[in-house]
Amino acid sequence: MVEFEALGRRGFSPSLRWLILLLALVIAVVSFSYEQARLERSKSWSAGAIWRPLPDLPQSDMAREDAIAEVRARLGSDPLASGELRNLVLLRRNLSLSQHRADLELAQRISRRDVPLQIELLRVSAELADLRGVLRHADRLIQTSPNLRAELYKSLGAGLGDPAWRAVLREYENKAWFEAFLVSCLSSAQPRDLAALIVTGGRVLPSGRAIVPQLQVQLVNSGAIDIARNFAVRHGGIPPQSLDTIAISPRTSDPAGVPFTWSFPLLKDRLGLELREGSARFEIETGGGGVLMERVTTLAPGRYAFLQTITEASDPATRVWWQGNCKGPDVPTKAFLKQFMPMRSGTSRYRIIVDIPVGCETQHWRLNVLLAEGLDNAHFAVEALSMERLTVRAKLDR
Repeated sequence: MVEFEALGRRGFSPSLRWLILLLALVIAVVSFSYEQARLERSKSWSAGAIWRPLPDLPQSDMAREDAIAEVRARLGSDPLASGELRNLVLLRRNLSLSQHRADLELAQRISRRDVPLQIELLRVSAELADLRGVLRHADRLIQTSPNLRAELYKSLGAGLGDPAWRAVLREYENKAWFEAFLVSCLSSAQPRDLAALIVTGGRVLPSGRAIVPQLQVQLVNSGAIDIARNFAVRHGGIPPQSLDTIAISPRTSDPAGVPFTWSFPLLKDRLGLELREGSARFEIETGGGGVLMERVTTLAPGRYAFLQTITEASDPATRVWWQGNCKGPDVPTKAFLKQFMPMRSGTSRYRIIVDIPVGCETQHWRLNVLLAEGLDNAHFAVEALSMERLTVRAKLDR
């Protein structure tokens, strides 16, 4: 195992130190897996047991020399046996790291698909802080050993805080596995670091486009609002003026802009939606209720008039209400709005006064619905949704 303190003395950045430690852990896990799968063999350094992927060195020089002699004898009859050549190199790994790696690279000329050999090359590259070497051998392992991918992705994502490591990773953006790696980073990496990886030269890596909406949500949840807004505008194609426009339209409901655009959580299972410029008509099927639509805004603190029109309400027993909460990693959950909307026949217009408090820099808006007991379905439409900032005079006039 690589010692953390020793890595610090070598001048490695904290993120690279953690990367190297995690890679060492992966190597240990992989070695254990290989040992578990191995047939029961003698624990001595005999011909039957010598193939172990990362063997412990024999305790004495004599035992090591005997083991080396056995491997050389087998190589004499089969010079192209990559596993035997790899074992010979592993037995000689008491050499300097650089010499050990030179021997390993010689061994891989016969086969680059030798998993234990690539594991050892990865370990040595990590200890030498050779970033390109680490990724070169990780790439070969990812391509040849699907069962190792999850652990390798986790380790490779651990160093995203380091600009040098991100630069090396980008060299592999066209690899078939890279998009799956980015998806895995959504659950393991810091959102800011992942954002820095997939954006380079003012563009999003093609393999990273699929994760942009999810990454924007994570950036907002982590408090990186400016980065998230920039993503939505530059890489999601959302007009800047739409980010805080509460009105309903195809533009303010573009999935590429989530969470700064309206999304419809019930749409996949029990919601029919007809979206038009300025309105949304909902057809709710049986199943209780849930969030009909939601989004976030970054409106300035102050008093607002929240305007809307409800039409086509099918049942007055249907409960529909707006809820607004302050959002952010360091912001206590605080509701600034909870307003029920009576479902009346015909057309109903509502003007709700909303006070957004100081410190509530990001607002989370949700329109909720709850069907009456025994009701099979319901429908209604929301139209002319808008938000107006009230001046002092408007406050007095009200």
